[in-house]
Amino acid sequence: MARTAKRDQPHHQVVIGLPGIAVVATCYLEGTLQATVVASVTEVAAGVYDVHVTPGFSSVGYWTVVLALLGTAYDVEVSEHDVDDVYFLLSGVVGGNLVEVEVVADSVPVPGVSLSVYDDGGDVLVTWRESDASGEASFFLPSGDYVLRAYEPGYSFEDVEFESPGSVTMSGEGLDVPAPSDPTLCRIYGDFVDLDGTARVGQVVKVVNLHDPVATVGLAVSEPEVEVVADANGHVEFDVVQGTKLAISISGTSTTRNVTVPAQPTKNLHDLLGLRSTTGVSTVVRAH
Repeated sequence: MARTAKRDQPHHQVVIGLPGIAVVATCYLEGTLQATVVASVTEVAAGVYDVHVTPGFSSVGYWTVVLALLGTAYDVEVSEHDVDDVYFLLSGVVGGNLVEVEVVADSVPVPGVSLSVYDDGGDVLVTWRESDASGEASFFLPSGDYVLRAYEPGYSFEDVEFESPGSVTMSGEGLDVPAPSDPTLCRIYGDFVDLDGTARVGQVVKVVNLHDPVATVGLAVSEPEVEVVADANGHVEFDVVQGTKLAISISGTSTTRNVTVPAQPTKNLHDLLGLRSTTGVSTVVRAH
C-alpha cells in the first residue's frame, strides 16, 4: 500500500515482492473506463513497482484502479470525498512470504469471507482478499507481525494476531437471527463495519415500499417509507411482509436496489441487495 498527497501526476510505489513480472493498470471513474487517464507501471527495484497516474485523478468521485498481474486482475477502489490522499491496494500480494489462512465457523469451512490484513497495531490496512470455495486464502506479506480481521454477513469473527511467514486459522460462529413470530413476515438484517473493524453506529438504511395497493391486498402493508438506524453494534433488522416490493438504499453510498422480499423467515440485507461488500463494510478503500 502506498500513499500520495498530490492531485496531479501522483506516484505510488507498490511492494509486490515478485520481481520481473508484467503489471498493467487501468483507471475507472464511476465504473466507466477513463481512457485519458493513463496509469503506467515500472519496476524500480526487485519486486517494487512504481504506479504513475497521468494526469492524475482530476475530479472527486468513485475511482477504481485495476492492477493486473500474472494473468489475474485485482480491483483497487478509491472512493468518495477527496482525491488529495489516494491509497493503492494490491489484493493479497504485498511481500514475498506466504501466509495461508483457513476460515471456519462452527468447524465448517466458510467461503467468500472478506479478509483484511492490518499492521501489528491493527491501525493500517495492508491488503485484503476473500476466502475461496474451500474457506482458504493465501497472502504474500513482508516479514513481521499482523492482525487479521474477517467479515461475512451472518457470521461473527474475532481478530487474530499472526506472524509472516506462517499459517492462520480464523475461527468464528454463525449468528442466529430469530425469525419473526408471524409466518407471513421476513426479517431482513445486516451489519455495518468500517475498515478498522469499528461498528458503523447510526448507519441509516432507507426502505421505501413500492407495492401496488391493488395487487397486494391482504399483505398488511402499512408504512410507505421508513429509515432503519444501526445500533451500537452496527446491526440493523426490520420485518417486512413476504412478497413486498421495496427500494432499499444505504445512506452515504450510491447503493440503491429494487427488490422483492423473499418467501422465507430471514434474509441477510447484503445478500438481498446483491452486495459482497459495500461502502463501510470491509473492502472499500477511501480517499480522505
